[in-house]
Amino acid sequence: MSTINLWTGIDQIDAATPNATPAIQPKAGVPSVGASASTGPNAINGVGVTYTTDSKGTHMLVPQKGSRGTAFSSSGHPTRETLANFSAEIIEQATHYTDTGKTRLIYSIRVTIGHQTRLCSVSANEFANTDWWTQQIGVQAIVAVGPTKPDHLRAAIQQASSPRFIETFEKVGWQLRDGKYFWLHAGGVIGPPGPHPKATQHTSTSPLDATNSAAGVPIGSQGTLGPPFRSQLPKALRRYNLPLPDRRSLFASGEADLICKYVLSDPHPSLVVAFGAVLRSVLGVSELSVMLYGPTGCQKTSLALLAQQCFGAKFGRNSIPASWNATSNAIEGIASIVCDAVLLIDDFVPTGTSGDAAAKQKQAEDFLRGRSNVNGRARCSSDGSLRESRRPMATPLCTGEDLPMGESLRARLFSCEMQQGCLDLGLLTRNQHLANDGAYARMMAVFIEWLAELRYRDPHSWPLNHDSRIWLKREVDRLHTGLHGRQRQMMIDLLTGWFAYLQFLVDANAGYAELPDYLGSFFQELFGRLSQLVVYHDATLKDDEPTYRAARLLDGALRSGRAHLRSPLRNEPLVDEQCLPRRWGYRPEDYTVEVPEDPEDSDNDLSGSDGVSGKTQTEQRTRFVAQGKHIGWLKNDSLYLLPDVTFALLQRLSAESGHPLNLSQLALAKRLASARLIRRRDEKHIATRLSVGKSEDLDRVAVWDVPIANLDAVLNKSDPLSQTTFDGCFCMLLGDRRPCDRDCPEFIDV
Repeated sequence: MSTINLWTGIDQIDAATPNATPAIQPKAGVPSVGASASTGPNAINGVGVTYTTDSKGTHMLVPQKGSRGTAFSSSGHPTRETLANFSAEIIEQATHYTDTGKTRLIYSIRVTIGHQTRLCSVSANEFANTDWWTQQIGVQAIVAVGPTKPDHLRAAIQQASSPRFIETFEKVGWQLRDGKYFWLHAGGVIGPPGPHPKATQHTSTSPLDATNSAAGVPIGSQGTLGPPFRSQLPKALRRYNLPLPDRRSLFASGEADLICKYVLSDPHPSLVVAFGAVLRSVLGVSELSVMLYGPTGCQKTSLALLAQQCFGAKFGRNSIPASWNATSNAIEGIASIVCDAVLLIDDFVPTGTSGDAAAKQKQAEDFLRGRSNVNGRARCSSDGSLRESRRPMATPLCTGEDLPMGESLRARLFSCEMQQGCLDLGLLTRNQHLANDGAYARMMAVFIEWLAELRYRDPHSWPLNHDSRIWLKREVDRLHTGLHGRQRQMMIDLLTGWFAYLQFLVDANAGYAELPDYLGSFFQELFGRLSQLVVYHDATLKDDEPTYRAARLLDGALRSGRAHLRSPLRNEPLVDEQCLPRRWGYRPEDYTVEVPEDPEDSDNDLSGSDGVSGKTQTEQRTRFVAQGKHIGWLKNDSLYLLPDVTFALLQRLSAESGHPLNLSQLALAKRLASARLIRRRDEKHIATRLSVGKSEDLDRVAVWDVPIANLDAVLNKSDPLSQTTFDGCFCMLLGDRRPCDRDCPEFIDV
């Protein structure tokens, strides 16, 4: 066999190794992969080496220095040394982009040991610095003993390789390449219809499968081979896998409007919220976070899982992507990888000890607050340098038996309460079967393909055109003037997702099937259900509003006898029945007194000259006794509360309820003053002065002046969200492209 010395170019006939394959030579135009000590002329005895492989493994041919300084020994043959009992070749070098933007090289290595071939994934650092073959292959892999043998083995593998170069992204969502947006998932890439030479589809769970990752599968309507980029997800997230989009068969089979049919068949608003979150998630990052809550057995997880299966038919009860039982870092990491899709986080149940419940509440608050702000927690590395934060980008679809506490946190959640029997189980079961068969995933694949086409064709109309966005915002603001700003924006986000889906049913149909008759009135139905839901949710926000909680705690403390008020005139208890002492911390108490007997009832037996009988009788009387701690005074139509004592009482009561008032005394006083629960002394001072005590011992005390009428108004506050009627339909937003025959108003010119 003729071999060529890689560094000296000397031809030799290797008669001693007749079964050996030709010596490994570097591929033309292939750069060196990684770092190795043996990629150049070897320094052994001052001459170079060559490498060769056969069925027995990888070998090294080492020229021996002759007695007179010649390049070879007297026999004329180089010495053959075995490096390993296997041969390997790098078939792919992937530049992997993590969710934090960092890059690392990953090699896909095809290893042959005996008659068996396997694929290994090795990072560049592991390839250069560790014995990766032991971890990847096992005890069957044997490398020769010697200080330089592993380095020679790495050099032999590199020189035998002609890898293809590819970029992988650790994400589920949109990626901009060559002026087009592609949606990455575990199964590959979805882009606008047409040829995409650089997009790859691999249908196996392993990206190292030679038949898929090396060749590729057509993408979209007209796919091509030879992919330079794809998605590379952790094993736990590889169920985010969509099939190849087939627009014609989807509309012909009637699966395009599966979600609309289900929502129209079941009137519960949880369907609108869950599927609205799915449709909005693929339109890009938003502030939307959704939570379905209710008692166990109300099918909240089943509905949320059905929505999750829009992104992969293999999701199931035993394969939910995230749970509140996971650590905060794990949930944040998953949410940073799943960018433009729904992430189901199941089972928020803050049970156990008070410490366990507080830890669960803190976990939910940290994640949901960071998700609403699209801002991850900053971290430092071991040397103190600042690391890139992991921004949670997914649209959370949470389930639980209760809402997380806190007004600010609940305002960041678009929640929907569910009860036993609120869903039609027959309809739910039928749609679960469809989702398991992949119908929902097929619909989502075509919807995303249409979005990619729309984003490329008309980027200024993404996700809606300007007129539609302004109109939606104006309509929500008009109908819900008292709604919290974040709730209003999340309602707009849900309506935006539904509007894009309805527009998809009209635009992407292209004559494949007849348009449904219900499209015109369907948007009005959605608007009505969401409006009813935000009215109810606004009441739950009011329960956690600090001023309303402080008013309820104060009223409850006085009525239950945890505190009481006094009269400021003599700093004495309230004894007048007209002052309603029961409300201000007093309880009736019966007692007996000895009083003189009535002369008329003593048979005119007068024992004294004054005509008064010397006998007495027992009389039952009632008096009001102060309960609890003294916190202030009652005068006319106002309560005058001691600030320090009142604040300490409110903090203690709120802590006992498990939901403390996380405000300072000054912050609480300012909020109470803004709500007109405290009458300010002037613009700079909140507390006023009250004269307390007798005239000869008068004391002026700093107090909070709380008008009783304002306190009662806050406690009996009516719901400001009353108008929930939406006058119009989907045709108003489509202009001339009207899918129904209703006599609808013209498109509103904004």
